[in-house]
Amino acid sequence: MNLNFVNPDDLKVNDDLQFDCVKVGPDQNHPIITVDNVLANPDQFIKNIVEKAPAEFNDLSNPEEVFPGYQAHLSIGFSDIQKLVTLFINKYTDFNECVAEEMRFSHQINIMYTDVKCKRLQLQPHVDPAMFAYVLYLNPEEECKGGTSFYEHKQCGIVNMEHVDKRFKRTENYWNYKEWQYDFYNQKKDDEIELDSALIEDEYVEELMVPMKFNRLVIYPSYVWHHAVVRPGWFKDNPRVSMSGFVASDYFL
Repeated sequence: MNLNFVNPDDLKVNDDLQFDCVKVGPDQNHPIITVDNVLANPDQFIKNIVEKAPAEFNDLSNPEEVFPGYQAHLSIGFSDIQKLVTLFINKYTDFNECVAEEMRFSHQINIMYTDVKCKRLQLQPHVDPAMFAYVLYLNPEEECKGGTSFYEHKQCGIVNMEHVDKRFKRTENYWNYKEWQYDFYNQKKDDEIELDSALIEDEYVEELMVPMKFNRLVIYPSYVWHHAVVRPGWFKDNPRVSMSGFVASDYFL
């Protein structure tokens, strides 16, 4: 029996990191944090964690699935990454007394091929049911294209906080968005189109794009509209591979 035990060295974060923060939104209070060369042993991480994780194809009939491709949910405790994410939350937000060991994290591997059809709904920017999120790019440098973009919705603004703050559902912005969403769902959410972020609805306006780079970690509030930047041909033969992490909202509420 060839058992797959996790080597703690595969999960280590570099001691010397390069990072930057750009704040988006009208009040510039939503931090998008980029950390380069984040893993100390990225090749071993890919070999021993990513390539050995069983990935299952997304059921796109489930409206909660936001992209066509494969996912593998991980039950590993990424203590170094979780401490790093917590450090930047404390540094760049008003939550300045967060403790990594007290927060609830989850992780998954995302595998996406382009040159496939998807429902128009799966192509639109989204927000996640968490307080913060992060993505770790894992493709080799020669395969890296696009990245992750953050958007403003013309009717809603740069955030949709319905998952983290119930008071948001009483705002005019929220109901303007729900009215737009109602029309979108009734008219074209199930249309089949190419997986091409150039076809995102015009109602979403790009605010910032963080380019894809091997071993780059991008940390952001998960209630800011976001989507992977992809084009036909980019990941036709070799998929776009990343790890996503989520910080649950219960600690902050």
